[in-house]
Amino acid sequence: MRTGLGLILAATTLLPGGCSLSPGAGEGRATQAPCQPSGAALDLGAHAFDVAPQDHVKVSGGRYLLTATGFVHGGPFDPEVGRTKVVWGPKETPPRYDAGSATATGASGAADVVEDEPAVVDLEEGTWWFLNSNAAQLTLQACAPATAELVPQR
Repeated sequence: MRTGLGLILAATTLLPGGCSLSPGAGEGRATQAPCQPSGAALDLGAHAFDVAPQDHVKVSGGRYLLTATGFVHGGPFDPEVGRTKVVWGPKETPPRYDAGSATATGASGAADVVEDEPAVVDLEEGTWWFLNSNAAQLTLQACAPATAELVPQR
């Protein structure tokens, strides 16, 4: 009986469609739920953790597609497919860069994003900044009925 249970557990965790934790589980709100894109994708720039965010996005709240592109390829240590940790927080609470751990503190959400594979994230209504660990180019697109717009810099 124990062997049979072990095989069932192995099959459900190793086969496609088996149970697994989504990237960033426990540290953000990344999900894999369906999303019907609405409106144009917004260019959030390519800002690493050690850069003060210049771009802000006002969102109505709901689901959004977060995409990362522009990774460096071709070098001996470059991965075939890029991956970056994206963090975000409210405009009123700017991030702080911690050089020791090479992270941005003060974020209220995070998600691991794979190159050219949109991640579905849930955002509350508000105005947000976005940074990522590899200075990859980020875009954000609302899922219907949510909305998003870039906030002009002053």
